[in-house]
Amino acid sequence: MKILIHVLFILVLLVGGFWAGYFFGNKVGYKKGVAVQQVIVNPIEQATEQAEEYANPFKYQNPFEDVKTNPFE
Repeated sequence: MKILIHVLFILVLLVGGFWAGYFFGNKVGYKKGVAVQQVIVNPIEQATEQAEEYANPFKYQNPFEDVKTNPFE
C-alpha cells in the first residue's frame, strides 16, 4: 500500500511538472514571440509608410487641379 501511494505521488508530481512547464514555457514563448514580432514588424511598417509617401508625391496637392482642357478631345 505504501508503494502505491509513493508511485501515485510521483505520477502526480510528474504530471504537475509537465503541466507547469508547458504553461509557463508557453507564456514565456508567447512573450518572446510578441517581442520578436514587434522588432520585425515595426521597421517594415515604417518602410511601407515611407514607400507610400514616396509613391504619391502629390499626396496633399494635385498639380492638375486647375487644368481645364480635356486631353481626350
